[in-house]
Amino acid sequence: MILVIGYGNTLRGDDGVGQHIARCLDVSLYSESVKVEACHQLTPELVEAVSEADLVVFVDAAETGRAGEIHTSTVEPEILSGAFTHTISPGGLLAAAYDLYGVRPRGLLISITGAQFNYSESLSPDVEAAAREVIKRIYRLIGTHTVAHELGDGE
Repeated sequence: MILVIGYGNTLRGDDGVGQHIARCLDVSLYSESVKVEACHQLTPELVEAVSEADLVVFVDAAETGRAGEIHTSTVEPEILSGAFTHTISPGGLLAAAYDLYGVRPRGLLISITGAQFNYSESLSPDVEAAAREVIKRIYRLIGTHTVAHELGDGE
């Protein structure tokens, strides 16, 4: 199963692009193999959902780079220092899934560099265009993952 987690502050302009993307995904055709979460920030409450996934795709805004630039990177589990707090990193969620449930889902981070992070509920034009591209990429990823599982090649 693929879990897509789009996160960010929707009241801070481009920072809300992760939630925007999560809310635009229509995964009803993949109800058994894809789940989507839109949230303000990553919290320990997401660990159970993460533990049920083969692949977790985190979608967020970035502050560095050219506005609208799309970055994709692998997320590795991070050792958590101390007790859980109200927020946690993508790597921390993956590590917690292993510590609590004994599973190791793969992680992927897709981020879009934002142009404006002031008080606003709308995305800048560059980020809006990049969001459409990221949505297409996620649909391709879902299709590839679903076919692999149907053929018995999935993890």
